[in-house]
Amino acid sequence: MKPKPNQLIVEGEDDKYAVISLMKAHVDWPEDRALAPVDIAVGKSAREILESAYLTTILKTPGLKNIGVMLDADSVPKGRYDSIRNICSSIFSSLPKELPKGGLVVEENGQRFGVWIMPDN
Repeated sequence: MKPKPNQLIVEGEDDKYAVISLMKAHVDWPEDRALAPVDIAVGKSAREILESAYLTTILKTPGLKNIGVMLDADSVPKGRYDSIRNICSSIFSSLPKELPKGGLVVEENGQRFGVWIMPDN
């Protein structure tokens, strides 16, 4: 099966199902996951997601057009964004130094990359 052009990376199963519920309220979301408009990948932990090899491998997936990362802020929201920025800035050079309060979406080289760190933005 061909990979979907849209990928969202979340921290846990609860986050995955929360996103699916929100999506169902706003867009057509089929019961068959293979037909869903976005692939939601669940990382084992924020630590795993924030490992350089994990994110850069996903970012370099052929055919991937839209990539999102959604993490819990816990006690270090700035540190989480700084980690994402350090890892992803070689691919998305326009990442701002500070994460905007409403989240972030940047477009470069035919890809769109978004970050949302809950609950602080």
